[in-house]
Amino acid sequence: SLGQADIMRKGMGKKDMKQLAGLYPLFIEGGKKKGHDEKILNKIWDDWKAFANYAFNKSHATGYAQIAFQTAFLKANYPAEFLAAVLSNNIGDIKQVTFFMEECRRMKIKTLGPDINESQYKFTVNSKGEIRFGLGAIKNMGEAAALAILEERNTNGKFVDFIDVLSRVSQRAVNKRNLEALATAGAFDSFQGIHRAQFFYKEPNEQITFLEKAMRNAAQMLETKNSSQFNLFGEEASVEMVELSFPQCEPWSKVKELQMELESIGFYISAHPLDSYKSTIRFFSNTKIHQLVTEPEILRGTRVIFAGQVVLAEHLVSQQGKQYAKFRVEDQTGSVELVVFTEVYLKVKYLIDIGAFVMVHAMMQPSMRDITKIEPKVVDMQLLDSILENTSKEVFIKVNLEEADEDNLQQLTDLLLSNPGKQQFSVSFVDPVQHISTNLRPKKHRINASIVLDFLDEMAFVQYELK
Repeated sequence: SLGQADIMRKGMGKKDMKQLAGLYPLFIEGGKKKGHDEKILNKIWDDWKAFANYAFNKSHATGYAQIAFQTAFLKANYPAEFLAAVLSNNIGDIKQVTFFMEECRRMKIKTLGPDINESQYKFTVNSKGEIRFGLGAIKNMGEAAALAILEERNTNGKFVDFIDVLSRVSQRAVNKRNLEALATAGAFDSFQGIHRAQFFYKEPNEQITFLEKAMRNAAQMLETKNSSQFNLFGEEASVEMVELSFPQCEPWSKVKELQMELESIGFYISAHPLDSYKSTIRFFSNTKIHQLVTEPEILRGTRVIFAGQVVLAEHLVSQQGKQYAKFRVEDQTGSVELVVFTEVYLKVKYLIDIGAFVMVHAMMQPSMRDITKIEPKVVDMQLLDSILENTSKEVFIKVNLEEADEDNLQQLTDLLLSNPGKQQFSVSFVDPVQHISTNLRPKKHRINASIVLDFLDEMAFVQYELK
């Protein structure tokens, strides 16, 4: 009946298989009474059942298909503009922004940090096809502060330096918290001769940072200017900004700079702490965390080795009085929660510390809590810093003589001689035109691979392996 058909329509829309099962005999018997072949009736019913599992109506599916083709066209032909648009569309959702930033890296689209003189409120694409981070995406920034900066810049031109920012932008609109967020995010990095640590430096016997001191100075100058003071001749007194020079202090380490960047933006943008260990990761790991999380079944029964930074760590005691630890390790592709017990815990507990960079060895096997799930069981861990330094592998360096000149060869020689260490190495000079090669292996000299390999990565005429 029409009433029963409507009940079926609702059941299909809600994927209610129990409701559909109750209508099945009515459909089959009713169809047979009308003289229809039972095989055909069952075929129709199976199609309906499949539709109820997952389907759209035609107009809905057509709309989705059109959007899919449009976005695929944009991503293929205007990738930077497309990704800048989706980043802007998700500007308030840090997880989505992180996801799309990773897609930018995968597509080798350069993403630049926020800049006080180039960033707009949202993400934009510059003339070089690079994506520039939006001021509105910085944590602790706020829409009003970002728009105040943009309005001043659009009205009176780019800012000359940090003091110029303070003198032109009202501290009612852009407060200390906003300025600290801009500094840690690198928005002032384009100003010559300064670095991020200077904004937060406190002179000996002083309680306030340079940034706070500069803000106070700017506020006093503005107050003096607004008081409309006049000199003895009735002319308005000129007000000059007291010259404040940035303090001399050590720049933050790259790790500290990236950590502060993470706090102000929500993820690493200028680099990633693990980038410092790219050679170690390349030669000693066999998977990324993303694969552990998304494809555990494929890895079932295998030994996985992956690198990451410990971002959360808990040292606990079980009800039986045994020590164990829960911790989370993160790399550029994702994060995974791990647990270690008893003997393994005693062996690696000193490595389970927030901020530690580690190489994790684990077996992919069924979880003790749910045997249907595959997860990594940690069997060993190492500090990333110590792996290259202590490896027994030899470094094989191959030099392409067609691409190297005399200066290049001298640069390579200086690099190898000035970084002594424990690793054996050999150098193979190859002439691809003459099909000639010469192999050299020093008798005594060894190199520090943890330093040398990073420099070799920058030499276009060199290839190398560890064996």
